[in-house]
Order: sequence, then C-alpha cells, then structure tokens
Amino acid sequence: MDLIKKNFQGKTPLWQVFWIQNVLIGGGLQFGVDKIGPSLSTAPLYILITFNVIYGIWVFAGLWQCAFNAEWRGWGYIIRGVYVLVIGLVIISLLRGI
Repeated sequence: MDLIKKNFQGKTPLWQVFWIQNVLIGGGLQFGVDKIGPSLSTAPLYILITFNVIYGIWVFAGLWQCAFNAEWRGWGYIIRGVYVLVIGLVIISLLRGI
C-alpha cells in the first residue's frame, strides 16, 4: 500500500517506476494478456484487461509524478514528453476509429 501512495505522491525513484513497474511488471502483464487472453472466456478476460488498464494508469501516474526523481533532470522532461506524445497518439487513434 505504501508503494501505491509513493507513486501518486512522486516519492519513488524514477528508475524503479520505469524499469521495474513499467517495463518488467507491465510488460509481463501485457505478455500475459497477449498469450493467455485468447484462451479465456469473456468474464476472466475482461477482469484481466481491466486490471491491466488500472495498473497501466497507476504506472503512468507514477512516471508523471516521479519524472524528476533522477540524478539528471533531463530524464523528467524526456519521460513527460514521451507520455504527452503517447497520449496524443492514443487520442488521434481513437478519433480515427483505428
């Protein structure tokens, strides 16, 4: 529970949020959805996808809040810039119906 609070309060080191929570755990969750998702019935699949989306939002908030918790402040600007681009691309994709 403390880790959840630390991410939202911006107190977690950026490397931990990016590499452990985003790449390692988030990548594992996405791999799980891709590999076992097609074999699940509707309800468990929706639960898995919902958990994955909630986790993704939590990591995104953590990356945004903890962006400047690095030795080099430039990483904060890079992280935030990349995520602004990602959100823009998602919005454009949704508006285009892709």
